[in-house]
Amino acid sequence: MTILVAYYSKTGNTKFAAEKIAGFLHAELCEIWDKKNRKGIWGFINGSLDARREKITEIEASQSAENYELVIAGSPVWFGKMAPATRTFLLQNDSSSRKVAFFLTSGSSDSEKAMGNMKKSVDESFHIKEIEGLTVSKALEQKEETTEQIEEWCKKLQALL
Repeated sequence: MTILVAYYSKTGNTKFAAEKIAGFLHAELCEIWDKKNRKGIWGFINGSLDARREKITEIEASQSAENYELVIAGSPVWFGKMAPATRTFLLQNDSSSRKVAFFLTSGSSDSEKAMGNMKKSVDESFHIKEIEGLTVSKALEQKEETTEQIEEWCKKLQALL
């Protein structure tokens, strides 16, 4: 099965998780870049507002999801929602011919709400329903624990493929 791990990362936590997932699953990586300036306090405020309002943004991605049977989409949690860049990627890459799974990185308790929001962005018939999305907290601060959590999730996912 061809697998793509597509992710947006502002601080490096989601990138760390994406690289671990791709390594465990022998998947390709796709980094998503938000063309909107999300740096500094105004970038934080505008990014949070855009996420809360479920806006899309202009993005660039290192590749398309077109030739993959499974796309694992990753995002940081911003005010209980996925980042606009991840939302845009999911909307631009029609999921009608592939399965999807999700992971989030979070430093807050809004991750369950964000996961529900993320799943709603893709037609439910394409979800791998037998596995919950993965949520990791403070990935860069707790690398060893995060790696173990990701490995366990990847083993469960592999058993379903």
